[in-house]
Amino acid sequence: MRLIYKDVAVGADADAAVTGTGADSRSDLSLLPFDAGTPAIATLEPGLWKSGYSVYNGQDIGFWSTALSGSTGALSPAPTLTITFTESYTSKGIYFDFDVGTGDYCSTVYIRWYKGTSFLASQTFYPDSASYFCEKTVSGYDKVFCTFRKTSKPYRRLKINAICFGVVRNFGGDELKSVRILQEVNPISTELASNTLDFTLESKNEDISYVFSVKQPIEAYGSDNALLGAFYVDSSRRFSRTRYQVACTDAVGVLGDSDFPEAMYAGKNAKELITSILGGHYQLEMNEALASKTVTGYLPQLTRREALQQVCFAIGAVADTSNSKAVKVFSLPTAVTAIPDRRQYTGASVETSAITTAVEVTAHTYTQGSGDDTVTVNGVSYAHTTSVVRIENPKVQPSDRPNVVQITDATLVNAGNAAEVAQRVFDYYDQRDTLRAKIKVDREVCGGRHSISTPFGGTARGVITSMNLILSNITAADIQLHGVAEDDT
Repeated sequence: MRLIYKDVAVGADADAAVTGTGADSRSDLSLLPFDAGTPAIATLEPGLWKSGYSVYNGQDIGFWSTALSGSTGALSPAPTLTITFTESYTSKGIYFDFDVGTGDYCSTVYIRWYKGTSFLASQTFYPDSASYFCEKTVSGYDKVFCTFRKTSKPYRRLKINAICFGVVRNFGGDELKSVRILQEVNPISTELASNTLDFTLESKNEDISYVFSVKQPIEAYGSDNALLGAFYVDSSRRFSRTRYQVACTDAVGVLGDSDFPEAMYAGKNAKELITSILGGHYQLEMNEALASKTVTGYLPQLTRREALQQVCFAIGAVADTSNSKAVKVFSLPTAVTAIPDRRQYTGASVETSAITTAVEVTAHTYTQGSGDDTVTVNGVSYAHTTSVVRIENPKVQPSDRPNVVQITDATLVNAGNAAEVAQRVFDYYDQRDTLRAKIKVDREVCGGRHSISTPFGGTARGVITSMNLILSNITAADIQLHGVAEDDT
């Protein structure tokens, strides 16, 4: 296991506008502040057509130069990158990921920092690896100009996967103690859970003091080097020269710290609205079928997290950041994958909730004008009326206590989608069993649909709604699976 901590200028990645010279047509410079993630790709450069390398097939490319370097590795003309910001930032330097897949890198980089038109600092750096930190603390810059003069090997393109405005540090298992990740989803998005990371660091380097400033990013990787999630520092405590305790939340948690303005929508594209809610701070991965959906109704002023929950509930989506650097908005899968008994620990249990006797979902209509209940948005008044869709549970027995689930404040639910939403809510509450178990993780994720053996010889089938991951030499998790548990017959 390992954590990648980015001691960076918070917000600089989203604020960065990247332009450059010498890039070929496959390059997308806007990916650089977020990591293009380009794998090792086989090309016709000397020594780069190797077994195990990918063939180029439209993969994301941050920066590839059009021209190859010469016999000494010199690049002529030297490619450049110019990064401009709308705000001013301070960082301890600039970190580059060059071609980490092949190990190639730029061996001579000249960097200049500016504040407006005022020159602040410059320095030439001589990287010696594919991931390299150009260390130089500069305060209050809003423009960076980089010139790449030489590649580490002759006859190679300059290739850059990522730029980070600060230092990137790797913490391995020998420094990490008590690492826990909690991942949660609500299958019908009546609420929007955030994922959390908590860890204790016993640093091996007494010469480095870590600040762990709020919202600085940390990426977590499991024992198989698979990404478990991207998190942001929420709080930290220091107990000694080398011992730190850090609590982090994911992008969904951070979205709860800022507001999204009220608005009235009529046929608004869901992807465009969610992109606006994310505010350019986080990447969005959205299921194609959901991306074409529209929403109609009213959003009062809410936190961005609450606004995202309202949209997801209305369109039947789940939002989650598990195992990704992006905010994923998706539909739950229908296929069921079995978790074998050999990866299940003893001690599982099944809890059955009380029967839901009915579901009531309120639909909201907003008509321009005034009425008994009026909402005013940007100076325009709308009369607000409601209706209720009710679904009775046919399985109810006379002895069952009334237990009605009511959804009243989902203001993007309207007459056009209320019946569909009500059925989705009913189907969720009609599945009454929650299995709790501990498993060895092998590609299971929150929101995945699985089957697993129960402690009484049956099988539970449903959606994983919670994974409490305990990271060590193996990745184990305490999971909750919501669905139906049955005896095998």
